[in-house]
Amino acid sequence: MIGKVILSGIAAGMTIYFMAQTDNPTLQLGGAIVSSSAFGFTTTRLLLDEERERKARAAEARAYVLMLRRMNQERLRRHPPMPKACRGCLHFHGRTYNGNYLVCGMHPYGVETETCSDWEQRSEDMSSR
Repeated sequence: MIGKVILSGIAAGMTIYFMAQTDNPTLQLGGAIVSSSAFGFTTTRLLLDEERERKARAAEARAYVLMLRRMNQERLRRHPPMPKACRGCLHFHGRTYNGNYLVCGMHPYGVETETCSDWEQRSEDMSSR
């Protein structure tokens, strides 16, 4: 990008220099307009290209961040597996409230041992609900 701007500046400077050597004021004015327009056009075009690329990179970055957020939200939604001590228990609840996982009414955070002293068999009519 810098090389194109420098080359355009050199060409514009040479045009102005050669047009200044002539005695014709109309030719001098025309050369000044052409050289400044060419330099301005080149610079503006390059700056617009750079801005377009920056916006494209920003859009890709936003899409990537959104994808990461969705992945993290899906990971947080999953429930931990049912503890072995809670399988078939009447008191097992296993739902999340405001981000807190409630295992059961007796042990809200789950039991720390392999067996539960409060375990009760779930009856068949209760499990059909």
